[in-house]
Amino acid sequence: MSPAFWKPPQALNAASMLSGTSQDGLDTGIYRITPNAAQPMKPRMELIAARTTAFPDALTAQLRQLSFRADAPVRELLLLEQQFALFCADALKQAAQAARLDSTDLSFIATHGQTLYHERMSGGSFKAVSLQLAGADYLAQQFGCPVVSDFRSGHIAAGGEGAPLAPILDHYCYRSPERLRIMLNLGGIANITVLRPGEALVQTAQGDTGPANKLMDQLMQQHGRGPWDAGGEIAASGTVDEAVLALLLQHPYFAQPFPKSTGPEAFNLPDTLERIAAAGLPLPAFTDFMATLSALTARSVSEGILRFVKPAEKASAEILVSGGGARNLHLLRQIQSQTGITVRSLDETCASADFKELQLFALLGYLTLFTEGPELFEPGKGVRLGKISLP
Repeated sequence: MSPAFWKPPQALNAASMLSGTSQDGLDTGIYRITPNAAQPMKPRMELIAARTTAFPDALTAQLRQLSFRADAPVRELLLLEQQFALFCADALKQAAQAARLDSTDLSFIATHGQTLYHERMSGGSFKAVSLQLAGADYLAQQFGCPVVSDFRSGHIAAGGEGAPLAPILDHYCYRSPERLRIMLNLGGIANITVLRPGEALVQTAQGDTGPANKLMDQLMQQHGRGPWDAGGEIAASGTVDEAVLALLLQHPYFAQPFPKSTGPEAFNLPDTLERIAAAGLPLPAFTDFMATLSALTARSVSEGILRFVKPAEKASAEILVSGGGARNLHLLRQIQSQTGITVRSLDETCASADFKELQLFALLGYLTLFTEGPELFEPGKGVRLGKISLP
């Protein structure tokens, strides 16, 4: 096992950045991190400041035009990364100012950037291919500190699929010593981590269950009803189309074994509309379609969770939800009803449901720079997931 690159200082300031599948803005956070000598993989992390900076319309349009396209032109991708890097640098300067820090006070930056392409492979030497925009070298030059990026590629090279990465944070920071806890992230895609007391990270059940908000958000935007269904109110007002739901649940991804990963390449509104048309089914009215897509998310999430939970465990177990879907009360009620397990937003703990992924990448950056890496696939074999760009 390779030794750590550096010994961490007594305390440090770290920035974390990422943009989700909605592709409408950048989340930026500043963390105060204090090393833990007794548990090196579990430093103390205090969120000092966090903000979401909206992308200009032109940048959002470019991201959506070039994302998840097998034929995306290389030159346009390179130019897009430069624009993205400039935007990230400005957003980070604003976040540092909000935290009353000078940009030179940052010990490192961890950026997941924006996922442009991710595909699970069915054959070959690797299990997936993945591409993220980050502009890490530019950020390193601008801020004069190491930048850790491209976390998915290391995961793929070590034998994984590049996603989900959340189980690392979940295991080290959210595992309960006395109860079964399921961490559920409802972003564009839903993923779960099943945390049992005493289990090692390599034993932890995890994976993407399928769509979360992506399909519903796309339908809202297509109908000019806003970026998302606040609280799930529109979906709650509709009637589930059982025939369409049954068709969508036949997607081959749902039958694949865990661990597994997926993304908008598999679950997107245009493909969903094509499947419904090909089956000769009438398209549901807008509110009924929203209700059906919400039911699809709830059902696939619940069935994914119940693969790992014994009936006797339900009474004491809990599901902690993060991501934008933690605000969708209709969806949370559906999941609780179908699993029989108490569902709570992460906001009800000491953490933020909105910014959990920022904590994840800040932790991954720290582990890459200052430890041997988490034991993801084999006991005693750490894996450093990020690439390091130096000023």
